Amino acid sequence: EDVKNVVEKTVETFGRIDILVNNSGATWGAPVEEMPLQAWQKVLNVNATGTFLMSQEVGKVMIEQKSGKIINIASVAGL
Repeated sequence: EDVKNVVEKTVETFGRIDILVNNSGATWGAPVEEMPLQAWQKVLNVNATGTFLMSQEVGKVMIEQKSGKIINIASVAGL
């Protein structure tokens, strides 16, 4: 719901969306063998699910506009 609201507000303010840069990321900061499931789920929620949800919602706008670019920035440190 928050993602949809952000995208709608952006379109209201600027009239269109030309680019989306997915550049947020989370990491545990310790060896993976010490990572509890809850920390793993947080990392995936930010790194994968957040990217998916933003791309999905902005992608709808870009398809309607017939233009736009989505850039995903990733790091092995995020996993």
